[in-house]
Amino acid sequence: MSHLPSDRRRAPYERRSFRPEAESRLARNPAAESHADVPVEKLLHELQVRQIELDMQNDELRRAHFALEESRDRYLDLFEYAPVGYFTLTTAGLIAEANFTGAALLGLDRNDVLLRPFAGYVAPEFVDRFHQHMSRFSHQDERQNYDMQIRREDGELRYVHVDAVRVKAENGSVTLRITLTDITENQRVEDALRETTEYLRNLIGHANGPIVVWDASCRIVKFNHAIEKLTGLTAHEAIGLSIERLFPAGEREAVMDKIKLTMKGECWESLDIPVLHTSGGVRAISWNSATLYQADGKTVQAVIAQGQDITERKQVEQDLRIAATAFEVQEGILVTDEHSIIIRVNKAFTRLTGFSAEEVIGQPASILNSGRHTANFYKTMWKVINRARYWQGEICNRRKNGEVFPALMTITAVVGAHGKTTHYVGSFLDITLQKQAEQVLLDTRKHLEKQVEKTVVELNQIKEEAVEVNTALKVMMKLRETESSDAKNLLILELKQEVMPFLQRLKNGSHDPRQIRLLSALEANLQRLISSYGCVNNMTSACRHLTPKEIQVASMVREGFPTKVIAATLSLSPETISIHRKNIRKKLGLDSKADNLRSYLISLGK
Repeated sequence: MSHLPSDRRRAPYERRSFRPEAESRLARNPAAESHADVPVEKLLHELQVRQIELDMQNDELRRAHFALEESRDRYLDLFEYAPVGYFTLTTAGLIAEANFTGAALLGLDRNDVLLRPFAGYVAPEFVDRFHQHMSRFSHQDERQNYDMQIRREDGELRYVHVDAVRVKAENGSVTLRITLTDITENQRVEDALRETTEYLRNLIGHANGPIVVWDASCRIVKFNHAIEKLTGLTAHEAIGLSIERLFPAGEREAVMDKIKLTMKGECWESLDIPVLHTSGGVRAISWNSATLYQADGKTVQAVIAQGQDITERKQVEQDLRIAATAFEVQEGILVTDEHSIIIRVNKAFTRLTGFSAEEVIGQPASILNSGRHTANFYKTMWKVINRARYWQGEICNRRKNGEVFPALMTITAVVGAHGKTTHYVGSFLDITLQKQAEQVLLDTRKHLEKQVEKTVVELNQIKEEAVEVNTALKVMMKLRETESSDAKNLLILELKQEVMPFLQRLKNGSHDPRQIRLLSALEANLQRLISSYGCVNNMTSACRHLTPKEIQVASMVREGFPTKVIAATLSLSPETISIHRKNIRKKLGLDSKADNLRSYLISLGK
């Protein structure tokens, strides 16, 4: 076939006449030209032309045969080694044909696959689904596409995509053509992607820190559990809301300006923005953000922000600032380590002791010892500190210039996480002036005690005299009832001339206020007795039901003395005087009335 023209080889299926070419070949043959004038030669010529034409047709047929074989081999290779498995199934579900890829997909040699039931290689959980699809082919010809799992001969499970179609031959027989595409890797990628997506969703949803995502229109699209607790909003309530709803009203304008910058690609790094709770509470949050772009890498799709609740940290910082301010108070403060080595002092310490911070830091706290206390004193002090973590008491300290001063000292142990003492904090006040004042008060107290003793003696004398006067008054009151009017007048005259001057002398000779008040009350009672002697008097009638002590209280109330003065005069407590006043009101019928007791007593004497 090598002598055939190349154009003939390129068109093996073209039908054409070979005679013109046979004539041309014969004309080029010298043997044919020597018999051109005889009829036999003409016949021979015709035969030779036919022979050449037949040879050419045979060459063409052989070329066509070789082309068909090449085409068959090519398409057979395509069928056998296609990247998908091809199967032909009978109506009973048996494998009639399978290519190498299909057999390899089942883990068998192709010859071992034939006439086996295809359902035997379907994973158990997909068998029912496979039979449902097979049953549909009994009454419909439409193409079917679905995914399922097959089980190879070695037991390995693989995911495949099935394309199936029913084919009806001219003789009426029906077969099912199936292609299986191995999608195990795709399925694994999808499963991995799904697991990753689920993992990220759970990671965001259950992260300890608040996470929120908003889109290009500043609408919330993601909202995790932590920020639900922080804001009081559920994810269902928050998604779709404007991001500004998460912030206090007074902060929203400034926050939205910062959020708009994130839409231009700016990222937050530890940016403090408060978050509003539905109850009205506000928490301090430190935010970090990242901008998410679309496929073009330029268009912003969303912004994700993760926060950290720093409310407690802010409070601690504030407390530290307050503590630092409180450290510089009027009290001298020193802080030592667990070995009582000074590590810090305040300005008041320098002012009270004369030692600068540089002079005492690194020195033991005993630098302040005055030498006034025994070793047993310090031993007892440290015993209390180690037991109670606290000690307070008076101690004598030494200044830098050697001067010793009394101080009210407080020592507190600072305990670490494991219960071990890590530091000691001592604070003290110079109580020199207080001690001096205490001495003055002590001296004054001794002087007052002597005065009280003297006054008590005088009061006892006055009380004895008062008892004698009261006895005389009682005698005179009895005489008043029995004597005649002349005797009464004489008695009144005697009272005016003898008793009243006597009381006046007592008052003039006494310097004690209590004695004077008592004598004044007695004098006032005598004046009332003198003025009403021999007459019907409501005061006298009313006082018949009162005890002697209540009569004394009533008399002093009538004179306008307050409760404390009455109590001091009668040597009773104010509470006892209040009880007497209540009893007097009750006996005088004023218990349920709003009348003033003194006004009522004055009205009785009129």
